Amino acid sequence: MPKCTQPCLCHSGQELPRTLKALREQTKVTTVGAGLETLALVGTQLTDALITTNNGAALLTGRGGYAAFQTAAMPFKLSRRRVNMRVSPDVPTNLVRSDDPNNARQTLALANMNGDITHRVETLGGYDGRVVDAIEPQLSPNLQTPPQQIDAGVVPLAAVRNARDNWETRDTGHHLNDILADNGHTRHQTLPYVGKNQAWRVTVQTLVSFVSFLCGRKIGHARLVPGDGFIQSDLSSAGQAQMADKVLLVRDEAANFALDISQVGSLWVTHFQGQSQLEIYDQNARAITILRSDPAEDLSYWNALLASLPPASYSVA
Repeated sequence: MPKCTQPCLCHSGQELPRTLKALREQTKVTTVGAGLETLALVGTQLTDALITTNNGAALLTGRGGYAAFQTAAMPFKLSRRRVNMRVSPDVPTNLVRSDDPNNARQTLALANMNGDITHRVETLGGYDGRVVDAIEPQLSPNLQTPPQQIDAGVVPLAAVRNARDNWETRDTGHHLNDILADNGHTRHQTLPYVGKNQAWRVTVQTLVSFVSFLCGRKIGHARLVPGDGFIQSDLSSAGQAQMADKVLLVRDEAANFALDISQVGSLWVTHFQGQSQLEIYDQNARAITILRSDPAEDLSYWNALLASLPPASYSVA
């Protein structure tokens, strides 16, 4: 599982709790706000927080605050200076605040309905600390049960029909909303059926060399790491890629990215409205990372790079 390597706020070297249960055993925890929408709004006011998404297979960190408020109902936009967060307010989550008694660090932690912490905002007090403290406690949390997943062997025909009929008319935001809805499980099941020029599977073995090529040639690209009902993203062009055991690490001045290659189950290139993106799924058909072009870069070159990736043999049976 990827771990954060960002300095300063990662103060103790102790691994951060990965579940609400473990967090409550370590420190005082207060349930706050109403979930993703509250988090997305509060995050725009932060100035120097450490912001981390860790979905168990991929990790992305950034410093500062969130870019402009962006929900699933809005067009997808990327900021170069701020941490991008796209959220689906309807997805049930738990938002909690914790204080570390050993120092001035304050944390907002976002957990899914299973209690797994997938997103953190860490501050060192000051203005950002006051922003975090301003969120009112929720005295009676409205806990909901996790949504049921569609059986992996069942192809949702209505979803396939909808994807085929609307693939080219849907913009980037709508395609990303497929991942926000259920971590991309349904989307993954529809990809083999939307058309060979719209989605094709490529070999997993090229992933490390592809990311290393992007970093070595300083090719700007967007990195998107999904959680439950949200996607954190940034723009990168100057990182250094290296392998640490089975984890691919990319470090640059402003952010860290890590991907556990051993958990990668499939890679899909999807193409819509003249643009391509690389969608990375784990062995349980959960979307764990998406790589897209930098809006300022040559889109045709990016599309050609993805088109050059060797195809993987695939059977829908």
